Formats: sequence, C-alpha cells, structure tokens
Amino acid sequence: MLTNEQNLVSSALLLERLSAIEHNPDKTLWPRLQQSSVKLPRYARMMNKISYCTQAIGLFQLINSTHKMLAKQQSTELKDQQRAEISKNIAIAWSAAAANFSTDILAASVIKNRL
Repeated sequence: MLTNEQNLVSSALLLERLSAIEHNPDKTLWPRLQQSSVKLPRYARMMNKISYCTQAIGLFQLINSTHKMLAKQQSTELKDQQRAEISKNIAIAWSAAAANFSTDILAASVIKNRL
C-alpha cells in the first residue's frame, strides 16, 4: 500500500515502474529506473542553476575585491599593520570561497555515490 503522503502522479509512476520490473527480466532495468527516478523536479533544477549563477557572481566579486585590496595594499600611505590586515582579509575571503566550493563538490559526489 502506498503512503498517504504521496500524490497521485508519483503513485501512478511508482506502480508503472514496479509493473515494468515485474514483467521484464532485463538486468539493466533496475539501474535505469533508479537513475531516471532521481531526476530533480523542474523547480529544483531551476534553483540549482540560480545557485550556480549566485556562486559565479560571488566569485567575480571576490576576484574584483581581491584586485582592489591588492592595489590598496601597495599604497605608501598604509602602515605595516594595515598591510598585514589586508593580507589576512584576502586569505580569509579566499579560504571561505574554497570551503564553499569544496562543500558543493563533496555534496554532489556523495549524492552520486548513493545512486
């Protein structure tokens, strides 16, 4: 029996796929069904693309601000302590960006390995 939480479309799809498995002795059928059943809905794919665009914009801003900070660091008006602070801020910004991108890569690889 299907749970009450599922809607009619997903229930019909599930029954159709279970019927196909029952009547088809093909050994490659189950992996193909698993792969096609994990496709993201359209809104989730759109949100993924929006998040990739947001990350690209963030990377562009990081590169731009790094360039500005490096130019400012060359100024003769700054003290050594201020230059060190700028260097520290650049390192923190790039470390945060690296952590952000690496978690996205790791999350994608974990999801892929579970399939």
